[in-house]
Amino acid sequence: MNPENSSIVEQYRSYREEYNPLRIRKKIKILFIAESPPPKPTKKELPYFYNKDSRFKGLCQHFNNAIYDGKIDGKRKFLQRFRDDGYFLIDLFSTRHELDQVRKKVNYENVTKISQRLFKRIEKLKPEKVVLIGKRSIKLITGCLPFGNKTNKERFKKFIRSSINHS
Repeated sequence: MNPENSSIVEQYRSYREEYNPLRIRKKIKILFIAESPPPKPTKKELPYFYNKDSRFKGLCQHFNNAIYDGKIDGKRKFLQRFRDDGYFLIDLFSTRHELDQVRKKVNYENVTKISQRLFKRIEKLKPEKVVLIGKRSIKLITGCLPFGNKTNKERFKKFIRSSINHS
C-alpha cells in the first residue's frame, strides 16, 4: 500500500473509532458490513460514512431514511444517534484498491483470508446481529465455496471447520 493510501486508511480508522459504540461501552445491536470505503477523496473532502464534516448523503442518508424516517437533521447528530442506538458500520475492505485487488483474483485462499479477518473483527465487536450490505460483498466471501465436486467439498469442509474454530 502506498503512503497516500496508508494515510487515508488511518483517517478512515480515526473517523470510525470516534463513533465506535465500544468506546462508550455500548453493546452493538446491529453490525452493518459494507463492501469498502468510497473511492479516492476529493480535494474538498473525504466522503466517508463516519466523516462528520462531509456532506450528509449516500449511505448515511439512506440509513437516516430507513431507520429514522429521515428525521435526523445533520450528519453529526445522525452519527451520534446511530451509535447511541447500538448500530455500527464497518467495511469488508480497508480501501477500494484492496477490494479491486481481491476482485482481480477471487480464489479459495483470498476468500478464506477475507472471511477469517472478518470473523475476527466480528468476534472483537460482539454484535447481537450482523447484516451484510451488498450482494457483491456476500459473493466475495462465499463465491469460492461451491459444493459440487470432491475438491470443493473438501474446501467447504476446511472452511467450515476453520470458521467454527474461530467462533
